[in-house]
Amino acid sequence: MSPGLATELAQDLPWGALADAAREPLVSPGVRSAIEAELAGRWELLTRGERIALARRATTGTLRAALPGECDPAVREAARGNPCYRLGLDAAPAASGAEDHGA
Repeated sequence: MSPGLATELAQDLPWGALADAAREPLVSPGVRSAIEAELAGRWELLTRGERIALARRATTGTLRAALPGECDPAVREAARGNPCYRLGLDAAPAASGAEDHGA
């Protein structure tokens, strides 16, 4: 599947299905990137609970795109429990600065 087709299809899928697809090892890198971009684009439209749930299971690419703008400490804390966060996002700065220090 091409990334362009994946982008078109991703627009109609719920965020949970996209998160599952992005974590699937057989998904090509281009399709995974398209899925991650779709999830990051929806981030602000999700409810707080949905952002917490997605932060717990999102891929590194989704977290990298969405977390820098996230101010909710509960969402950022949920992301810290995600193994993908620990793979390279430990140094991601908090959007609000002083309110999100420590692990």
